[in-house]
Amino acid sequence: MHRFSQGALHIRGLMSEVAMAYLTTALRSGPLSNGLAMQPTTSMDELRRRATQFIHIEELREFKAQDRAEQNQGRRND
Repeated sequence: MHRFSQGALHIRGLMSEVAMAYLTTALRSGPLSNGLAMQPTTSMDELRRRATQFIHIEELREFKAQDRAEQNQGRRND
């Protein structure tokens, strides 16, 4: 998202509708792209907000998986 935003700043007169259409089609297949396909956004701010929510979800999943792995490692060492 950040890299896309930085690149978009260098394009003069880029319309937000065009940027949103390009970004949503350029996303890898996954929960965010699926969610946007089912319920499209109406503004770049909404798109950023939804992307941020998915980022937080992914970070939480990674944290929980790491915590579980550490707990399992501790049990094996006991």
